[in-house]
Amino acid sequence: MINHSSYLLMGFLAIAFFNYPAVAQITQDNTLGTESSVITPNVIIKGAAADRIDGGAIRDTNLFHSFQEFNIEEGKTVYFANPTGITQIFSRITGSNSSNILGTLGIDGNANLFLINPNGIVFGRNAKLDINGSFIASTATSVKFADGYQFNTAVSSTKPLLTVSTPIGLQFGANPGSIVNRAVNGLEVQPEKTLALVGGDVILEAGIVRAIDGRIELGSVAGNSLVNLTPIVTGYSLGYQGVQEFQNISLSQQANVVTSGNTGGYIQVQSRRLQMSDGSKIQINTLGTGTDSSLTVNATDSIEVIGSAINGQNLSSIGTTTNSTGDGASLIINTPVLKIRDGAQVYTFTNRPGKGGNLTVNAPNSVELSGIGLYPSVLIAVTQGPGNAGTLTINTPVLLIRDGAEASSSTISDGRGGNVIVNASELIQVIGVSANNKPSALIAVTQGQGDAGSLTINTPVLQVLDGAQVSSSTRYFGKGGNLTVNATKLVQARGTAANGQSAVLVSQTEGKGDAGSLTINTPVFQILDGAQVGSGTFGAGKGGSSTINATELVQIRGTTPNNQRSSGLFASTRQTGDAGSLTINTPVLQILDGALISASTFGSGRGGTVAVNAYKSVEVIGTSANGLNPSKIDVQANRRATGDAGALTITAPVLLVRDGGQISTNTFGLGKAGTLTINASQLVQLTGTSANQQISSGLFAQTENQGDGGSLTIQTPELLISQGAQATVGSKGEGIAGNLSITADKIRLDNSKITAQTRSTNGGNITLDIKEFLLLRHNSQISTTAGTANAGGDGGNITIQAPFIVSVAQENSDITADAFQGRGGKINISTQGVFGLQFRERQTDLSDITASSQFGVAGVVEISNADVDPSQGLTELPKDVVNVAGLINQNLCVAASQGSEFIVTGRGGLPASPREVLNPDAAWEDWRLVQPENLPTSAAINSHQQHHQLDNAAKIVEAQGWVKGVDGAVNLIAEPVVVTPKGNWLNVPDCQGLREKA
Repeated sequence: MINHSSYLLMGFLAIAFFNYPAVAQITQDNTLGTESSVITPNVIIKGAAADRIDGGAIRDTNLFHSFQEFNIEEGKTVYFANPTGITQIFSRITGSNSSNILGTLGIDGNANLFLINPNGIVFGRNAKLDINGSFIASTATSVKFADGYQFNTAVSSTKPLLTVSTPIGLQFGANPGSIVNRAVNGLEVQPEKTLALVGGDVILEAGIVRAIDGRIELGSVAGNSLVNLTPIVTGYSLGYQGVQEFQNISLSQQANVVTSGNTGGYIQVQSRRLQMSDGSKIQINTLGTGTDSSLTVNATDSIEVIGSAINGQNLSSIGTTTNSTGDGASLIINTPVLKIRDGAQVYTFTNRPGKGGNLTVNAPNSVELSGIGLYPSVLIAVTQGPGNAGTLTINTPVLLIRDGAEASSSTISDGRGGNVIVNASELIQVIGVSANNKPSALIAVTQGQGDAGSLTINTPVLQVLDGAQVSSSTRYFGKGGNLTVNATKLVQARGTAANGQSAVLVSQTEGKGDAGSLTINTPVFQILDGAQVGSGTFGAGKGGSSTINATELVQIRGTTPNNQRSSGLFASTRQTGDAGSLTINTPVLQILDGALISASTFGSGRGGTVAVNAYKSVEVIGTSANGLNPSKIDVQANRRATGDAGALTITAPVLLVRDGGQISTNTFGLGKAGTLTINASQLVQLTGTSANQQISSGLFAQTENQGDGGSLTIQTPELLISQGAQATVGSKGEGIAGNLSITADKIRLDNSKITAQTRSTNGGNITLDIKEFLLLRHNSQISTTAGTANAGGDGGNITIQAPFIVSVAQENSDITADAFQGRGGKINISTQGVFGLQFRERQTDLSDITASSQFGVAGVVEISNADVDPSQGLTELPKDVVNVAGLINQNLCVAASQGSEFIVTGRGGLPASPREVLNPDAAWEDWRLVQPENLPTSAAINSHQQHHQLDNAAKIVEAQGWVKGVDGAVNLIAEPVVVTPKGNWLNVPDCQGLREKA
């Protein structure tokens, strides 16, 4: 019959034998000749029996030992004798097996101990050190000295020439062995000494390494490398400048590497990969007044800190703490890739007056915080006492924070929180929430009296996604820190978690402390799918100011999947603290698909102000998918709020509001609505309604409760309102409506409204100052009507200045200042012409101008021509008289040859034509020239005329002219008189020649 239990027992023993190989005793190798080591057993040392190693080669203060095998069995103790004057003991193993230290290894004195075995060194579960000096365990092949000598494990047949100089390095061969530490009770040296494990792979399996106010060195190097040794006060500092390749270091099963004490101590870890898991720790604890300690972790490939122990309480971590007045050690991590997973922690911490250490991460490839544990994975600098927290600095191309992980600086008491600085040359993503709905976070926070540190992010792309959080905040009395994002390509907040939690990028206060400011500098800024960005106060503290500087585009779009919450950019207060201001500077601002920009108050604090400066356009378009939430820019006082809403100012060349989009200042409580000011240098276009026609596009300044409504001011060359859109001030409650003022070159209304209507109070006033024309088409309205059939005040006043007011009579477009219970308002129109509208006592189906009252006194309508000032356009004449003669070319011949003319028209002066009879009333100046020679005489002319008359005497014809004879008699003639001038003012054959003779 087969005994199965026997097979199980044999299997267990085989496994045990494999994990814990047979241990040989210490064996000399005789390579030192007569100076070989001597093993003396059962010597009483420090009150207990132990094996003592005597002999060896002494050179000045150095003692050299050489062994074929070097092992210490479990429960055994081995001490090196420490002759007088010896400060350094060097022990090499020249055989081919690793050394297994399962018991206690010590020095009966104060010397430093070097244990060198290139095949490997294993420290068992119950291994201990009893060494007063420093301890260096290494799998190097030799120790290099300052004079060039090497104490080498590869010995020759000749006796070595040993040295008296100082060790300066550890020289490694091609395949250095591993160092394994399983010592659960710890390998520990005395205070202010060095403990170094330097080999190929360095593995800590539940093993502990400790030093008090001392130094711990963990180094993992590849073949043919030299690790430098530099003597310091606390032993040795190791340098890896000459190492080309590294190997791996791993800590598991709650392995622990720790220094503590008054100064805290120093830890340096150097490897290719560092992996920590199962609640393992590397940490420095400052317990006194220390101020200058550090923890440095260098890994040329990656560092991965993973999870917690089986009981879920002990977290894998790398960190430094101070529990006294001394400053905590700084923590520096240098690696291409840092991963912090499943509840692991990397931190600097203080809970006493001492300042927490700075935490700096330099990762040339990426930093990733992720995973789900009992606690979140964190990279954090924190203070819980009066001391300030240290600064957290992350330098990496890619930072990824997800699954509820956190990178932060915080204060929980009086100390100031440290600053957080993230420099990511490619991308930062903060994504999602943990299984218990804790958001992934990049934050700077105070939860006590101390102020929070600032959070500064420098990256091309920042994405806050699916319920994650980037914030600076205060929860009690301390001030919140400033949050600054400098992104050279994109800042995007997007989406919600499965539980509906929005992604947020905020600066806020939840207590009496003021919130810090939020500043975002980027080309493109997006808030999408229900994400939230802004500043807020939930207590007595003031909200911080928010400034968005986007050189290309700001786009806010959509809602949460359930349409319950809009994508939003906000500045709000919910308690007594005033909300901060919100300023947007960008070429293009788009608010789409139910998104929101809002500055509001829910309490007694004043709502924030909003200023939009868009260098190209502002577009507010559409509604949420369910048609209930308009795309919107607003400032408002909400229900039960007693604080006033802030002001809203929009400055842009073009403002487009359509398809249900709205811009408004409202009050739903006792507080006043804010003012709304639009400055558009080219165009304001308000058009359309929502797809379900329930929401009108437009500009609104309204009150729906006891608070007064705000005013609305528009300045633009062209205002176009169409297809059911509105520009409105009004009151739907008991508050007074505000005033509406528009200055424009052109205003076009097409099936739309400009109103200042109220339900129970006096109507608001409307003032339109128009340079060119006002056009009303298709049932458009300009109205200050007040009240309902059962209540209401006086109609408001309408003042219009426009060269032309044009409508179509049959389209029923109206200008009204009517009332129901109160007096009708006053309409004052100054214009050169009103076309298509007529004053009527009551509204009709035609286009009307009315100021009626159904149950009260009618108002007044005055239409007058625009005043003309006759003095305008006149020019004052100069006092000096113009020299007219100087303006005329005196050489008339030259002037005539160039086509010049001199024409006198009207009364007086020269006749209209030189061929006409002279006007006796005309003024005359003799311009005649001397008569030229060879012209006919007057006698010849007379003789010709007489002869002509005799020839025609028999004919009776109508006289055509007359001549005067020598006797003075006047004779009629049948033909026109041909006059030969005595001067040249009619026809001069040679103008210039006659002028020269003159």
